[in-house]
Order: sequence, then structure tokens, then C-alpha cells
Amino acid sequence: MELILIRKIVAHLSPSMKARLKDSPLAQAVGRRMLAREVVDFREQGRVFSVRMDMTNICNLQCKMCPWPALAKSGKVRREDMPLELFQRIAEQVFPYTRNLQLGCEFEATLHPNLPEMLRIAMDSGVTQSGMITNGTRLTPQLCEAIAQSDLTSVGISIDGPDAESFESIRIGAKFDQVIQRAKRYVETLQRQERPGPRLKINHVLMCSTLDRLDDFARLCIDIGASEIEFLHCAPRTRENAEYAGNRPEAYNAARERTVLLLDAAGVRYDIPDPFDLDDETGRYEVRDVNREICGQCQAPWRLMQINSRGQVFPCSPRTVKPPFGDFRRETFDEIWNNLQYLQLRYELRTGQPSGPCVGCRSFSTGKALEEF
Repeated sequence: MELILIRKIVAHLSPSMKARLKDSPLAQAVGRRMLAREVVDFREQGRVFSVRMDMTNICNLQCKMCPWPALAKSGKVRREDMPLELFQRIAEQVFPYTRNLQLGCEFEATLHPNLPEMLRIAMDSGVTQSGMITNGTRLTPQLCEAIAQSDLTSVGISIDGPDAESFESIRIGAKFDQVIQRAKRYVETLQRQERPGPRLKINHVLMCSTLDRLDDFARLCIDIGASEIEFLHCAPRTRENAEYAGNRPEAYNAARERTVLLLDAAGVRYDIPDPFDLDDETGRYEVRDVNREICGQCQAPWRLMQINSRGQVFPCSPRTVKPPFGDFRRETFDEIWNNLQYLQLRYELRTGQPSGPCVGCRSFSTGKALEEF
């Protein structure tokens, strides 16, 4: 009740007064005292964190469903590779409490010149489940060896079409034959070594333009030697998005059925969205509304951490466009994890009063967001 009253008072202040009040030591102290219930002692929890980490802020492709091309064309992005010392600092403070680690989330991890050394540092920390995502264009023999000899659980290669025409129209700048050849090279590298290495997972964005050949894509993955395939819907899930499979529900359901039969017969693991309920049209689309049940399931500010190449910390991917919740260049894990921003977000979600990107967010509604990568 006190927090709601303070919010109402602050709402009537000028923007400059709000900024001065927010950054004042008094406001920080009062906020922490009022939100003391939201403090989390991560040292008592063991390995519970899911960490998603980008070591660079660029990509070498211009994929049509990705925000990177617009960023690149804006001229506002300056390449920033994470220094090895910063990666080491984060690894020492965060990875001992990490259960799942994902390297390369929004940008191309293989562009970082120190990737092999970063893999070694990450694996020395004893993380139990770990993965890396790549577009596959830079999987040289040397890099294939480095990844295969690491203790990553999986390496994911993104392939969104069964042939050169469809693939190259989506992943602009990549060559289909080259990526397929490099994916097979990685599988061959795994087969040559005595110890098991990171399994090959193919990531596939479901699109209306490729739905009718989804079974051909499954055959391609089987031919490559993939151990697993992860299928994801093309965001946003709206009527306006011409590539969202929810706009062709019957076609998706039929393609899904054919594909699942093929993969089951081949013994390839997969994670694919459920069939659409043809009688529930509204359920196929995103709804921008407060959903208390979904907010109650969200575990991001308690167990998830997204870190960009600068070492800046965010509670989840949708909030990476907002000011960071912390910065490992200047702060420690202890200082970041229970700062006022984190305490406020935990309070909002716990009490069913989400704000900003949390309003209507469905990222955690299935409970899959914190499972193994």
C-alpha cells in the first residue's frame, strides 16, 4: 500500500525531479527497505540461474525476421566485442551459480576472436547445461575442433529452409550449400573424436512461406546428422506478420504431423509448438493485456540473466531495449542482483502489477523458458 501511494505522488513530479529523486541515496534506501521481501540470496540456492550471454554485438547476416539489419543500417551500432577479462570476471562471479548457459543469443558468437578461450573458461566453471547458437557460416575446421572438444551440451545451427532458394531468401548473406557442408563437417568432427562432444541441434523459425516443405526440411536435418531440432514460431504472433504460422493454422497442423512422423521414425529429438486449435482463433495471437496468471509463472527476475557484450545485465530479452539493470564493468554480482530495479520488478510480478514489456508477455506462459537449452 505504501509503495502504491509513493507511486501516485511521484507521478505528479516533473521529469527532472523524478530523475533526481530516483538516483538519490535516500530514495534508494527507502526503496530497499520497502522491498526487503524481494531480496534473494543466490548463494543459498545453488545452481539455479539460466544465463544468456552475447560476447559481441554484431552479425554477418541480414536475416529478414531479425532486428539486426535495421540496427546495422541505422549506423548507430559500433562493434563491441566483450574483453576476455570481462568474460572471466563474469564467469567467476555468476557461472558457479548457473545451471543453464547459452552463448550467442541475439548476435553471432563465432565472430568473437577469443571464442575458443571463452569456451574453455565457461566449461571450467562446471556449468551442467550449456549451448551456443550460430548461423554456421564461420564454422571453420579449427572452430569445429574447438567446439567439439568443449564441454558444451549442444551447438545450435540456424537453418530456415530446405533448399538454397528458400534459405538464402531468409538468411540474406549466407550460402545454403556452404552452411550445410559446414554443419556436416561439425558432425564428422564429432564422430572422429573418442569423447562425446556437444550434440548438433538445428534451430528453425517456422514461416508461412516454408510450411509446405517442412517435411523436406526434416529430411535435410536427418541427412546432416542432427541430434535435435528446435522449431520456433516467427515473432510477433500477430495477424499483421505474414510469416507467422498462426495465419495458416490448417497448413501448419498438417505440416507438423508429417514432420513429427518423419523425425520419430529417424529417432531425432525435437521441440515443436503444439498444433493450433482451429476453433480458437483469438488464442493464436498475442494479446497485449495484463495476465496475472502468466506474471505469476515468470521467473526471470529470480532466475534468469541476460548479459550483452558490454557486460550490461537485463532480466530477460524483451527488456534489452530498456536501461540495463546492472553493469559488470563497474558492479559486482552482489551489487546487481538485489539492486532497486530488480527488487521493484520482483515486487511487480509477485503482486500481479506488471509494467512495461511485462504487460501481456507470453514468453514464460509455457514454463519452457527456464528448461535446458
